[in-house]
Amino acid sequence: MQIGGTNNTHQMPFMVATCDYMLLAEELFAAGAVISQDPDMLGSIKGEDMIKILLMAIIGIGFLLGAAGITVIADLLGYDEKCHKYLEEKPSTL
Repeated sequence: MQIGGTNNTHQMPFMVATCDYMLLAEELFAAGAVISQDPDMLGSIKGEDMIKILLMAIIGIGFLLGAAGITVIADLLGYDEKCHKYLEEKPSTL
């Protein structure tokens, strides 16, 4: 069994073709942190994961509130009716 990983996008197709399992992007760094047991690296990975969970929760709550017509998060981000009218009036470039 071969496990390969690279952060270089040009090398990824060759790793996929030659290895049984592939570590992509941050999986490579997380595996390195777990193998080395370096507390700084492990703490960094845990911190990144906590921020990702927090942001996903905010996005999910914002979606549900927006679907219910509650615009608290949009108001906090500065989205108002002027922006909405501008976006509707702006011709599409597609």
